[in-house]
Amino acid sequence: MSATRFWRRIDVRVAAAAGLVAGLLLVGGVLWFRTEVHHQQMDAAQQAAMTEAFDLLVAAPHWADAVKPLSYEPYQLFRDDGTFVDGSDEATVRSQGWTGPMPNPAAALPQESLTGVATIILMPSAIGVSKTPDLVSGSLTGQGGQMLVRGDTLGYHVYVYATPAAADAVVAGMSRYLCWGAALVWLLITATAAVTVRLALRPVERMRREAARITSTADGARLSAAPRQDELGALAATLDTMLGRLDESFRAQQRFTADAAHELRGPLTSLRAAVEVALAHPDDATADETLRHVLAETDRLQDLTEQLLTVARTRSAPTAAGACDPVAALERVLASYPGHGAAGLQVTDHRAVPRLASIPPVDLERVLRNLLDNALRHAATGVRVDVRDDGEGVVLAVTNDGPPIPDEERERIFEPFVRLDDARSRDEGGTGLGLTIVRGLVERAGGRVTAASRGDDTSFVVRLPQAALAADEPEPAPARAPAAAATAAP
Repeated sequence: MSATRFWRRIDVRVAAAAGLVAGLLLVGGVLWFRTEVHHQQMDAAQQAAMTEAFDLLVAAPHWADAVKPLSYEPYQLFRDDGTFVDGSDEATVRSQGWTGPMPNPAAALPQESLTGVATIILMPSAIGVSKTPDLVSGSLTGQGGQMLVRGDTLGYHVYVYATPAAADAVVAGMSRYLCWGAALVWLLITATAAVTVRLALRPVERMRREAARITSTADGARLSAAPRQDELGALAATLDTMLGRLDESFRAQQRFTADAAHELRGPLTSLRAAVEVALAHPDDATADETLRHVLAETDRLQDLTEQLLTVARTRSAPTAAGACDPVAALERVLASYPGHGAAGLQVTDHRAVPRLASIPPVDLERVLRNLLDNALRHAATGVRVDVRDDGEGVVLAVTNDGPPIPDEERERIFEPFVRLDDARSRDEGGTGLGLTIVRGLVERAGGRVTAASRGDDTSFVVRLPQAALAADEPEPAPARAPAAAATAAP
C-alpha cells in the first residue's frame, strides 16, 4: 500500500489526530505536573527550613547542655559578636547546592534583598528568656528559588540554607516514570482510536463491497447488513431504500421502453403493409389511398414521438421559471376546440382566481389540453371545467360523466401507455401518454394531480402553487368568464 493511500484511510487519519491531541495534552500535563511537584517540594523545603530555624533558636541558649535538634538543611549558628558556634562550614553549604552569597552575621538582615518577609513570634516560655525573638524568612532574588532563613534570639543568630536540590532530585527521579507513562498512555490512546474506528467502519466496508457486487438492481438485490439500531443501521436502510427506488425506476424504464417500442411498431407495421400492398397489387390500391394512409400513420408516429419527447423532458429537465394566468390559458385552449359547447364543454366558476399560477403558460395549456382530450374521450354527456383559488394555490378541475375509475387504478392511469378500456382501439383511445405528461408537467412545477370518481362523475384535479409577484407588478384583473355552454353529448 502506498503512503498516499495509507494516509487517506479514515482510521489512520483519526488515529493520527487523536495521537496528536493526546500527545499535546500529555506533554502539557507532564510539564504542569513536574512544575507543581517542584513548587510543592520547594514549599515543603521552605517550611522545613523555618521549622529547623525555630528548633535551633529554641536550643541555642542551652546549646552546650541541650540535645541538638535534627538538621535536614545546612545551617550556621553564630553569637551576636559573629563567633561561629556550630553548623556547616561554607564548603559543606556550597556542596548542598547553595550558590548565593554567604551572610555576614554581624550585619543586619538586608530587607531590600528579600522578596517576602514573614515574622513568627516565639513565646518567651518556649525558650526561657525574657526577650521575644523574631524569626524572619525571605527568598533572596535571583537565586533559583533558594531560601535563606535567618532567626534572631537573645545573643544568637541562626541561618538555614534551603536549596532546590531536594526538589530537583525528586522531580528528576519521577521524570523518567512520567515520560514512560505518558508515552504508554499516548500509545494506548492512539491504538485504541485506530482499532475503534477500524471496527466501527467494518460494516461500512462490508456494505461497500456488497454495493460494488450489485451491478444491476433488476434482480432485486439488497444489502445483507445485520439489523442495527445506530447510524450504520440507518445508512443500510437508506441504501436499501435507494436500491429499491432504483429497482423500481429500472423496471419502469424497461416497461416504458417496451411499451414505446410496441406503440411505434403499430404505425410502422401499418406503413410497411400499405407500401407492400401498393407494390404487390398496384391495380387494387390507388396512389391517392396509399398516400392518405401513409400520411395518417405518419401523423400518428409524429404525435407519439412528440409525446415521448415531452415525457422525457418532464422527467429530466428542470422546470423553467414562469407565471401563467390560468383563466387566460383556459380561454386559449377552449378557443382551439371549435364549437366546444356542442362538444359538451361547460366552463364554470373560474372568475375567482386573483393570482397567477407558478407554471409556464405552454405547460399549463398542454396540461389542460390533455385533460380535456381525456375527458371528451370518456364523457357520456358532457365535461365541466372549474378554475378556482382555494387560498393556498390555483385549482383546476376537469370533470366528465363517463365510466368511473376503480380505486385500485387511480394511480396506475398516470403510468405510460396505460388504458383502462382494453376494448377501445388504439386509433380511438390515444397513446396512453396524456395523463403521464400531465403528472410530469404538474409535479415539475411543484404541484400535484389526483383522480377521483364520485357517483357518475370522474374528476382530475390539478393543484398549482401561486406565482410570486414583483413588488411593482400589479395583480392581474379577474378575467371575464366565457359564457357557459349547454351540456350536450360529445
